Amino acid sequence: MIKNKLISCTCVLIILGTAGSFTYATPAIRNVDTTKYEIVKTANQSLQIITPEREQSVSSSTKLVLEFTAPKDTKIKVRVYHNTSIEKGGENYVLINDPLLVDVGILQRGWAEIELKRGSNKIEITAEYKDGTAETVRRYVAVKGVEDVKRRILEGKITSEFLKDITGNK
Repeated sequence: MIKNKLISCTCVLIILGTAGSFTYATPAIRNVDTTKYEIVKTANQSLQIITPEREQSVSSSTKLVLEFTAPKDTKIKVRVYHNTSIEKGGENYVLINDPLLVDVGILQRGWAEIELKRGSNKIEITAEYKDGTAETVRRYVAVKGVEDVKRRILEGKITSEFLKDITGNK
């Protein structure tokens, strides 16, 4: 009696367990008329900077990975400038290194690791598209050391201008 109940419960569980896989199974080869459907490409047609996402940002690291998207076969040129002006608010940006060249492939994504200097840095990303047009995007990154912030806090020299500079809200 118990043996019959055990066998029947096992059979019911097996049937219920496999019923879902049979219900959702589809044939491997489907006859679909592809002439009804039009393939629409929604490719990104312009340069978009993913990292750093804001136009002005602050970092404590001197290395930055630049991430961007652009159409296939776009040539990207990255130039990094450092502000050498000693005046407060003055701008005298000087090119740090040779321009970095990146070719965008089929993934339509690109990455470049760049070296920054302490202080204010300007990053110019120029995209030269396949059709000959060009587009330039600029990002400003201020590299601040954590020890500088700690020293200013301990000295009590915190102004609203300093806090805006740290947070990148100018």
